[in-house]
Amino acid sequence: MQLKVQRNEAGYRFISILSEKYNAKKTLIWINKEIPTENNLLIFPIKNAMLTKTKKGSLVIRSSKIHTLHCQEVKSLYRGNLLITHNQVFESELIEMLSQYHSPAGTLGQTKIIFASIVNTLIVYWKSMTARDYEEGEIELKVI
Repeated sequence: MQLKVQRNEAGYRFISILSEKYNAKKTLIWINKEIPTENNLLIFPIKNAMLTKTKKGSLVIRSSKIHTLHCQEVKSLYRGNLLITHNQVFESELIEMLSQYHSPAGTLGQTKIIFASIVNTLIVYWKSMTARDYEEGEIELKVI
C-alpha cells in the first residue's frame, strides 16, 4: 500500500486520511524525519518503523530497531458493513483502525484501514461483512 506524503508550513511530513461519515474527520499521522519516502510516497510495509501515540493523542510513525509497520486496506462489499477483530494484541504493538466510506453517508459500503506495528510475530485478523453477499475470512500481517 502507498500513501501520499504532505508537508505543513513548518516542513513537517504527514499523511492525511479522511474518515467517518461525510469525511467529517481528518486523521493526521506524522512522519519522523528518519523514515524514508520515495517520490513523496510512503510505501508499506516499512521495516524498522512503528506507529506510536503521543500523550496528546497524535499518531506518529517513528523509527524502531525491532518493529515492522504494516498498513492494510480492507474493503467491504457493495452496501456492506465491515467488522474486523484481531485475535491477539501484544504489549509492543499499536493497532489503529480507521474507517472510510464509499459514499458520503456510508450507504455504499466502507473500507477499514489497519495500521499495525509488529515484532517478530504474525497477527491474524478476522473480517466479517454484511451486504448483499456475505463474506468472512482471515487477514494475515507477517513480519517481512
